[in-house]
Amino acid sequence: MVIVLGSVNADGVMKTARLPLEGETRLDGTYAVFPGGKGANQALAAARAGAQVAFVGCVGDDALAQTALESMRSANIDLSHTRTTADAVTGYATVMVSEAGANAIIVASGANQYVYASQVPDAWLSKASTVVIQGEIPMDENRQIAVRANGAGARTVLNLAPYATPPSELLDAVDFLILNEVEVSQLAVDFGFADDVRTSARELQKRLGNAVIVTLGADGAIGFSADGDMLRIPAMPVEPVDTTGAGDAFVGSFAAALDDGFGLEVAVRRGVIAGSLACTALGAQSALPNKSQIDDIEKEGNPD
Repeated sequence: MVIVLGSVNADGVMKTARLPLEGETRLDGTYAVFPGGKGANQALAAARAGAQVAFVGCVGDDALAQTALESMRSANIDLSHTRTTADAVTGYATVMVSEAGANAIIVASGANQYVYASQVPDAWLSKASTVVIQGEIPMDENRQIAVRANGAGARTVLNLAPYATPPSELLDAVDFLILNEVEVSQLAVDFGFADDVRTSARELQKRLGNAVIVTLGADGAIGFSADGDMLRIPAMPVEPVDTTGAGDAFVGSFAAALDDGFGLEVAVRRGVIAGSLACTALGAQSALPNKSQIDDIEKEGNPD
């Protein structure tokens, strides 16, 4: 089972010819409201990729909670340990997307700051589970669940996005660290060095001892296994409509592949396929691919 401890939002997505400049007002926008949040996106991506998934998070006692949880409910994701708080509103993100597919995002965390590692039952943590965490909930809660999961023998995946300096105890407890090009550079600086993306990823893997994977957008992904072996997976050629959620599609599909018993290279490849497909429609969750789509494309690239 894939267990995602993380954020859930309602996303207000605005489509515009180009992103506004500072101080500029544009009148050419259209908008729609979708379920979102990195945790929820990754949970849904894992479910669509074929995994049994439980999502653990927090929403406000308000009308947006239904919108935020709608897609996960429809996908039969276990929400039994997601809670409702009266202390904050449901998280909300404003996402601006240009015709070229570029985006700018502002997140009001709201109830996501009330997510606790203690919500995850001990009975869920075992060698048969894969725990996924990200940077949109309090970092100390990520530390606590990673330490618990590691102690129980579970696989642990940390997507350090958006970036915040992680405690060493968290990094020590995770098996797979996923970053984008900006985040790998930020972590390298925190470790006291700065280099190109590939060299930084290799050095971080050496220092941390876990697998480090870097997503490269249109260039796919690179990774270093816990043993230091390098892999590089190219992206699929697609016409981008909205890149929002592509990284979450990668993480969820990657986790689902690990949970299904695949090794690192296959998991990264399936993540790259999912991330590429996620760029082909508007909204973070609406374009998340299903298992058959990922299977078909993977088979095309790896014929028997």
